[in-house]
Amino acid sequence: MKSIAVAVLMLLASANTLPTLSEDELRQERLITDVIINIIKDFSQSIVDAGLDPFEVENAQGQFALSEPEVFSAVAHVQGFSFKGLSNIAIHNMQFSILASRLTFDVSLPKLSLSVGDSGFEVILLGRELNGHGSGSVEIDELRLRGEVRVNIGVISGISVRSLDLWFSMKGINSNLHLILFGRDISEKCNNYLNNTLPNALNENQAEINELLEFIVWKIIDKLL
Repeated sequence: MKSIAVAVLMLLASANTLPTLSEDELRQERLITDVIINIIKDFSQSIVDAGLDPFEVENAQGQFALSEPEVFSAVAHVQGFSFKGLSNIAIHNMQFSILASRLTFDVSLPKLSLSVGDSGFEVILLGRELNGHGSGSVEIDELRLRGEVRVNIGVISGISVRSLDLWFSMKGINSNLHLILFGRDISEKCNNYLNNTLPNALNENQAEINELLEFIVWKIIDKLL
């Protein structure tokens, strides 16, 4: 992944050496954006090849117990589990400006969906039995990330990122879960949290979330450059 990033940066450097906006520069701009788009597509395909989209479990069960089961033992099962949408990366905009040394992008995951036919666990802890059951579905609509990256390119100093601005958004969540935990039906509280409380909290704290994303990306850039 680091070698790919270096290759992209070399393209940026070669493009920036051209003095005026010519046909060669336009071809360089298209080449740079095409390379980035192909990296995203390759990453998306790698998710599919790894079996992560769709990720499906028809039937699975596991158990664990200490030598004295009454102290601690656990059994869990899941049926009809499905998670889809992780590789479906939509590219709404991808542009690089040579004159401004600026990359702008707009990408999203249109829909992430998770569904469970049936799941449950039973735990014995110090002689006390704890259990839970769950089923249903959750859909996350349009996780979107827009950004603008400006770079400095010098013969001696090399390539450095001058500024980075990111904007994250989520359209909404549609949760339809049925959850029973320790004998209590918590379905309504859980669905209300996912459908209303969490999206509202993300919207209210969008500036802080964007700052955190920018901090993380800066750390990644520092390791690559």
